[in-house]
Amino acid sequence: LQVLLNDYRPDGVFNADEMGLFYRILPDKTLTFIGENCSGGKLSKERLTVLLCCNESGTEMLKPLVIGKAKNPRCFKNCPAHPADTSYLSHVKVVFFPSNCTSHLQPLDQGIIRCVKQCYRKRIVYDRLASLEAPKKIS
Repeated sequence: LQVLLNDYRPDGVFNADEMGLFYRILPDKTLTFIGENCSGGKLSKERLTVLLCCNESGTEMLKPLVIGKAKNPRCFKNCPAHPADTSYLSHVKVVFFPSNCTSHLQPLDQGIIRCVKQCYRKRIVYDRLASLEAPKKIS
């Protein structure tokens, strides 16, 4: 793989990887005063699959692709996991990593996916707090 990468500039090498995103999950820890009881709740298990893609230099990040959830997605009907023939792609070299390879080969697994999840979760908390502090409309 390293020999193949030597022929390309970092701006022209892209990596895509999917991640599971529990989009309704709230923090599972809370602060209480001494002597107060803290009631817990169930963690939401509702999840989406999101595809992230960026180039090696980090200068170009594509918009995340939300795959969503469906029992039998029609977009994958009769679709092989990896296309057998990519020769129709001109000026593009496609290399598939082996499944379950280490994060050493998967650049997005080296902290980028974790950071995206943390930023998303932080935003969820901020949005929830803002909705609690917003004045209520009486209709």
